[in-house]
Amino acid sequence: MNNNILIAAEGIDGANFLAACLTMSDEVYFNNSSLDDKIIFFFTGMSKVSKKNGLPVWSDVSMLFSNCHRVRSKLIFQTYQSKKLYESLKFSLNGKSLISKVAMPQPWPLKALRSKNPDDPLLNLFESRYFIGIINPDLFISLRMVLDDRDFVDPEIPNLDLFTIEKFNSLSKEEKDRIQNFYKSDIVRLFKFQRDIPTIHAWNMYDMECDVDYTKENKNEKIQMKDISEKFFNESRDLLEHKITHQWDCNWFLSEDDTIDGIKLFYDQMNLGKVNTELIRSMYKAWIGRINYIKNSHIIEFRLLDKSTINNSAHL
Repeated sequence: MNNNILIAAEGIDGANFLAACLTMSDEVYFNNSSLDDKIIFFFTGMSKVSKKNGLPVWSDVSMLFSNCHRVRSKLIFQTYQSKKLYESLKFSLNGKSLISKVAMPQPWPLKALRSKNPDDPLLNLFESRYFIGIINPDLFISLRMVLDDRDFVDPEIPNLDLFTIEKFNSLSKEEKDRIQNFYKSDIVRLFKFQRDIPTIHAWNMYDMECDVDYTKENKNEKIQMKDISEKFFNESRDLLEHKITHQWDCNWFLSEDDTIDGIKLFYDQMNLGKVNTELIRSMYKAWIGRINYIKNSHIIEFRLLDKSTINNSAHL
């Protein structure tokens, strides 16, 4: 069996940052780069903040080898690193790990692929030695984005549209625990048919593209996949659920120490060598700082739109 690592994620849940932290191991391949080259790649990417409609928007630094998701009935398989370079070197890499990501929950037609093409790259992804499932994503997503999802949230829970991660961490332990318990979910969600997922947040592809028009009427529209059968979801669940070897709790991302402890655990259990704690702390600070900067910018815009609406109403 290979030593590859596959991450099952929903999106905007920090999976790319987790992959970047694991890639800082000498046991993980990244474009035949040295550790110094990896560090330069990550921090150079983190220093670039794109803008849309005049506001900073999120663009992840990806250190993945490949990624697979689907848009309605179409499978999208992306390779981020030089496949040609890897193929020329792979026999001399001594079993170094490749880290990839797959979007979940998805109706993967795995049985059909196996019968048609046993060497399909998607099937190879699911043969990775380590399969990480991301759990508890909702609170983290809510703290990094403006979702306008109050219809889905208990009125006793603070409006997290106006919270950054930094502000959340200023709450009392009791309040933080109460909010975390409200947003709690488990690994089962990664394998459920979409219409059955008890999703609290209402983000969709519009949000993933960081559309900052918070007033548009169709913001909470769901992308309907009528051409995808529930049967594929059930088949995917039956074939994949038992393959999960590790779980990453997104609530760990809310604390530098918890993130470091989780990364250390994964390094140990996945034979990735000794973790460079100082480096991971620097990466975390840069990442969370960027998230807070972007969220703060969106909070300000959200309030301006709110005031504009109030002012316009006063003149009616």
